[in-house]
Amino acid sequence: GTRIQHKPLARGQGLEYTAEFEIYPEVTKLDLAGVDIERPAPQIDASDIDRTLESVRQQRVTWNPVERPVQRNDRVLIDSTARVDGVELEGGKAQNHAVVIGSGKLYSEIETGLIGCVRGETRRVTVNFPADAGNQALAGKAVEFEVLANEVAEPSLPDVNDEFAKGLGVTAGGVEALRTEIRGSLEREANERVRTMLRGNVFKALREANRFDVPAGMIAVEVERMKKIAASARAGAITPDPNDDSFYQSRAQTRVALGLILAEIVRARGLKAEPSRVRARIEFLARDYDAPEKFVEWYYANPQHLAEVESTVLEEQVVEHLLGTAQVRDRPTPFPELLKMDVPVD
Repeated sequence: GTRIQHKPLARGQGLEYTAEFEIYPEVTKLDLAGVDIERPAPQIDASDIDRTLESVRQQRVTWNPVERPVQRNDRVLIDSTARVDGVELEGGKAQNHAVVIGSGKLYSEIETGLIGCVRGETRRVTVNFPADAGNQALAGKAVEFEVLANEVAEPSLPDVNDEFAKGLGVTAGGVEALRTEIRGSLEREANERVRTMLRGNVFKALREANRFDVPAGMIAVEVERMKKIAASARAGAITPDPNDDSFYQSRAQTRVALGLILAEIVRARGLKAEPSRVRARIEFLARDYDAPEKFVEWYYANPQHLAEVESTVLEEQVVEHLLGTAQVRDRPTPFPELLKMDVPVD
């Protein structure tokens, strides 16, 4: 980029200009030859499918009221009043609040304190708040809760049978078909995570192989762009302070650097977004719409949207090209472990 400024004039002088040029850095390493990259190879087995099925069962729990003492996993509807030194706390009353015993959603003293009580019984439970409790008003205090059990109910979980599968939209093939569908869904999730992780690892290696100073003007433009995006996303979300430039500076620097490197790779290798991959991507985006073919037509008729997809596809092609130049080691990775691995964010 170029910035031209004219110097202030003194009487009788001609105009004098200074021009500041930002030199685009040179990208020297266009491949990952000699770089080791680990690629998780997701392993999905029957226990992962069982775990998913169990979680779906838990979401479909029904509660049946019982006339017996409270046990673990029961749901108790409670009225509660919180007091400190006999004085009721402001906002310390709750009515018909549902507590599942052992879920850890409420203070453990209250959950365990309710075990053995029956409907209509009142229990008093003391909760000692630590000095560093998040709620300053309660820090270091002993709070007494008076808890009345209005209803005790036990969980009833549906059996995993053909009826259960139908309720989840699997009309033919019963439980086996449902398990196949779950496996497919877990595989898609796993592959997407691996794709994102690989992309992050490739970009990191690429930046480390090309160390150069990023033009300040380009960083400033990217910081402003990121702030605009953050501002529009901030409605109801916790995002960084828009005035915290240090948060944006380092990210903007990395993004601009990668943009320059990727653009040079695309230019030098003559890469273009493959039309068949662009169409496949748009059809994938259209899959949940009532009229997918209309959605595809609309996408192709909208140059900005089409350019975004082409850019995503081209980036995927660059990552594949770079992986082809690196030493890639596949590491078998169980699904639960894959879920715990860090996925890089832009």
